[in-house]
Amino acid sequence: MIDELIGKRFDGYEILERIGRGGMATVYRAMQHSMNRIVAMKVLPRELMKDDINLQRFSREVNIVAQLEHRNIVPVYDHGQIDGQPYIVMRYMSAGSIDDLLRHGPLPAEKCLKILQQIAPALDYAHSRNVLHRDLKPSNVLMDANGDAFLTDFGIARIVGSEGQGLTLTTQGVVGTPSYMSPEQAQGLTLDGRSDVYSLGIMLFEMTTGRRPFLSDTPYSIAVMQVTTPPPSPRSLNPKITIAVEQVILKSLKKKPDERYHSAEALSQTLEMAIENPTNFHDTEKRLRTSSETQPHPVQPIAQSPTFKPQPQPVYPVATPQSTPHNNAPVKSPPRKRANRNMLLSVLIGVGIGCALLLVVTLILAAIASQLLNGNASNGAVVDDATETLDAPIVITTPSENEDVLGIELPTRPAVRTTPLPNISAPTPTAGLSTLTGRLIYFARRSPDDSYELYRRTLNTAFEIQLTSDLGANMYPHVSPDGERVVYQSNKDGDDFDLYLTTVAGSGLRRILDNHVDDLMPAWSPDGRRIAFASDTRGDGRYDLFMIQSDGTNLVRLLTNGRRNSHPRWSPDGTQLIFTSGLAEDARTWDIWMLTIATGNLTNLTDNDVRDSWATFNTDGTMIYYLSQLDARIAILRLPVTGATFPELIYRTQGDEFLWGLSFAADRLLFNAGDAEQAGGEVFTLALDGSDRQLIPTDGGLIPIWFP
Repeated sequence: MIDELIGKRFDGYEILERIGRGGMATVYRAMQHSMNRIVAMKVLPRELMKDDINLQRFSREVNIVAQLEHRNIVPVYDHGQIDGQPYIVMRYMSAGSIDDLLRHGPLPAEKCLKILQQIAPALDYAHSRNVLHRDLKPSNVLMDANGDAFLTDFGIARIVGSEGQGLTLTTQGVVGTPSYMSPEQAQGLTLDGRSDVYSLGIMLFEMTTGRRPFLSDTPYSIAVMQVTTPPPSPRSLNPKITIAVEQVILKSLKKKPDERYHSAEALSQTLEMAIENPTNFHDTEKRLRTSSETQPHPVQPIAQSPTFKPQPQPVYPVATPQSTPHNNAPVKSPPRKRANRNMLLSVLIGVGIGCALLLVVTLILAAIASQLLNGNASNGAVVDDATETLDAPIVITTPSENEDVLGIELPTRPAVRTTPLPNISAPTPTAGLSTLTGRLIYFARRSPDDSYELYRRTLNTAFEIQLTSDLGANMYPHVSPDGERVVYQSNKDGDDFDLYLTTVAGSGLRRILDNHVDDLMPAWSPDGRRIAFASDTRGDGRYDLFMIQSDGTNLVRLLTNGRRNSHPRWSPDGTQLIFTSGLAEDARTWDIWMLTIATGNLTNLTDNDVRDSWATFNTDGTMIYYLSQLDARIAILRLPVTGATFPELIYRTQGDEFLWGLSFAADRLLFNAGDAEQAGGEVFTLALDGSDRQLIPTDGGLIPIWFP
């Protein structure tokens, strides 16, 4: 494709070549003839100009950087428009970014220290000017010809205390890049400079190990891991890292801001001591920690509505032999803390009860109206609340006479057929608005102070109804084959993620599984009686696969192997499951596996060194479609379940676009697509040959599931 801007002359500039393309802008190398110098010019693409938020981001970056004059912050020289497209002119950095350096592997500790010694003062200077970066990552640290490092891209920075300036740059309201955002940033909580320090710690982890601490197949899963999952040991990934340096990295990644370094320079200084004088490392850290008690922390007045809450320690172990007598006893729930009673609390409770009653009445009326609109007012509530309520939870126990445990073990890395990716071109899709009919259920977060809720949309009328309304993160819905019930994961009890069941009208809510570990990504069987799901039984991100009846009985452990087994999907005949399996800490090991439930036989369908995920059967069960990577882009591939041929390339993204949430919609594919660096995206459909890409407007709907 010819770039119409290359060779363009205007306002004393001449665009020479394109040097980068991200999700929000294209960057060119240009000549400023009036100054006889090479500059970098960031231009907003035409297709993004329809969104006012993108225009505001450009304007924000100019306004913020104009207030920041530091030798290690990339200066902005000029800004304007070319044929109506906004542009920003900056100093040209000939050596690329830290991201470019990391393509060659981890950096020596001394090199990391040199970078931090330049970036940390710039970051603290910005904080002293009441500016939070909020998107610190390797691609936003540029290098000049001398090897010096510079901060750039303040497009989503925040001026502390500025009312009304909190732009929501994604449809979910959480701003930033999930792989680098702090736990409080992922939850939409109040931020100060220590949030940027956490992001700097993520960068330090990546620079020293060559990979990010948290890897998953969706931006939202990564955001959850930032809040709930401890980072892996850097030394387990790079043995050259010393114990002292590892301690510095891990301290910078503490979940609680008070337990991190109080400033970026404190992190840099401690890293210097850990490298040059490790014997006195602990004394230096103590001195810096003492001085931090008097340091102010600029705050950011963002609505305090947490999206995710840290999970407690797991309460049930990996399955042990059924003959052990004490395994028959259910695991007891840990005691809950009682709140102090006082008059203010009583008033708040009374107000809360009144609001809750009003909300219940509203939801009942909405549910009745929805059922009437869909012609199922009389038979939509198929769940019998009398059989089980939220006050009568089912607790997972270790194996007993009431639990069938298959105990399947997956080999570490069996000698199996490999499936190299073909070197072919994908069809070129056409753009347009979707003509798909039927209904979708998805989850979305509509504003910064909202939680993730479930929504149902009728496609031909664009009528949408909200199915849930609570303080939990309600996620990963899956619709029963009869189109009447929805199973999903939620932490609405303020604890871990449990499995809940409701109708497609949002009535008859009940919890079908309650324990003290995360139960995730449920999927209905074709007969509508069983639900497969992943469970973090040990609290370490290595999920086991389970199956349970829809009434909460007959819990079956299908697979436990010390790996991350996720996103199970049933074959149309209900005899097999396909799922993603690999090392929790390395997405490059994730492959697609198939489990025959009756026999426990496992088949490795893909085996390569890229991330394979989001597998789904076609309608007759002879083929699977899944997401993989091809030439640094996301691809949709098709593969017979027999594994008789190589996978066929169906579709490949353009640029840095990220895909996730692949599933079937009638005779088409359904998925999310969006910016790989941001937690935003929309819903699209695609013909099975990779053509005819169509947009389904959902206002940020995530992991959509289609039903007639």
